[in-house]
Amino acid sequence: MAAVARQARDGCRAARAAPAVRLRKIAGDCAEAGMVQGIDGSAASRTSAAANQACPATVAKAFAVDESWWVRSSLAGRADTPPETLDALSRDIESWVRRRVASNPAAPPELVAALAADEDLHVRGSAASNPSLAPGCFMALFKDVDPVKRIAASNPACPEHLLAAAARHEAPEVLWHHSI
Repeated sequence: MAAVARQARDGCRAARAAPAVRLRKIAGDCAEAGMVQGIDGSAASRTSAAANQACPATVAKAFAVDESWWVRSSLAGRADTPPETLDALSRDIESWVRRRVASNPAAPPELVAALAADEDLHVRGSAASNPSLAPGCFMALFKDVDPVKRIAASNPACPEHLLAAAARHEAPEVLWHHSI
């Protein structure tokens, strides 16, 4: 068991330190098939490569359609992921991928706003924590379930009048009148 863990850890380290040429090899010829094949075929090496900031955009784009949600999630969390790729990842069936897009400060504000209304409360919570969330989105988040409200209130971008009303323990319906 320890040998397997050591192998996985070494594979991840190698992928993180990989030069662009090696990252292109990791992407391989399988991108068209919807999966980027790692050097050792593992999701762990593809996940590390997808998270690597040195990974060229052309290679990273292939990771957006990888079969592993871990790989797609790593790409969704990168600050340099192109907006069109983040847009595609924001519609991923796996909520963990949408969570990473929602919390990515580089995600376009309109994308973060859309994810603030996601069906999954964890995705909404991730959007609530994003400093690029538009001020107009906070009202709905303050009406959401308690964990999402708390996260929204801790966001530095939260409008001051909502924070003041929350400090006075005012209900969301009262907050609405303060925002007019």
